[in-house]
Amino acid sequence: MFSRFCTRAPLPARPIFSHSFFTARSAPLPTHASLLQRAGLSFRQYATHSSLPRPRLSTSNSSPSNTTYITFALSFSALTSYAAFKYDNSSLNLTATVNRLTGLSLSSQSLTLFALIGTNLVVFAAWQNPALRARVMPRWFLTSAGSHPVTLLTSTFSHAEFWHLGLNMVGLYSFGGSMITAMGAPHFTAFYLSSGVLASLISHLFRTSSLRLASASTHTSSLGASGALYSLLALTAYYYPSTSVSLLFVPFVAFPLKFFMPGLMAMDVAGILGRWGRFDHVAHLGGAVVGFGWAMMGVPMWLSAKKEVVRRKIKERNERVWRGERWE
Repeated sequence: MFSRFCTRAPLPARPIFSHSFFTARSAPLPTHASLLQRAGLSFRQYATHSSLPRPRLSTSNSSPSNTTYITFALSFSALTSYAAFKYDNSSLNLTATVNRLTGLSLSSQSLTLFALIGTNLVVFAAWQNPALRARVMPRWFLTSAGSHPVTLLTSTFSHAEFWHLGLNMVGLYSFGGSMITAMGAPHFTAFYLSSGVLASLISHLFRTSSLRLASASTHTSSLGASGALYSLLALTAYYYPSTSVSLLFVPFVAFPLKFFMPGLMAMDVAGILGRWGRFDHVAHLGGAVVGFGWAMMGVPMWLSAKKEVVRRKIKERNERVWRGERWE
């Protein structure tokens, strides 16, 4: 179904990516160090599945307000980024611990991808259980007008149909590996989780807002990882605009990613205006906005803070050396 998959390690000289309905060929990706220098310091397929139980749209006063959703999303993103940054600058090594306990020899890149994809597989398996599908999953793994704010996160890992899961996981596996190499596993994890939650938030606010377009109000609930994948694609397009992208069904026609991404977003705008009800196009656009925003602000902030941590460590080491203390 998909024409190409990228290998995990070692990275090829010209890595080949596959993402759902298209494939991409790019120049060699830079290392984490070159990304530091460059910074100067999904398709989210929300389907209104007819086979899924539809959550009731609660209008009671007990329903969470939009302020609650915004607070949850921003707090989650901030705390996740902070925790990932602290881990990135600590002596902890989760990958080594996992390898020691399991006897495997996974890289941080592989471990991150396996953890994210594995979580999606577990949630997908839960959807296949009739008892869970009838009561638990619609309540805790779909975002809707009256759902709990935590569904902004859980719906990002939620797929009820195999084609939905397969397309999104192929996209994550193909694009995610190389970006983990460039960004580092902690930074990528914070980016992926935060972008998924924020894309869900934008979709939810649009769906429940009194100012939404009448033509876009066909969705009552949504799920899927494609908001985070759209962010990942936007981040890739920002840093590697010369990447050429080929449609899966027309592999001999290539488009530069810097043109392909705006075209993809234009299709989602058309989807909103044209009432294309199968996908949540607002979440697609929201994910793209988050991805571009992370590239322009998130990455420089992360690298600037990391540079400051390194500067402080060097200063502390020099002070200890001058005092004659042993430095390990």
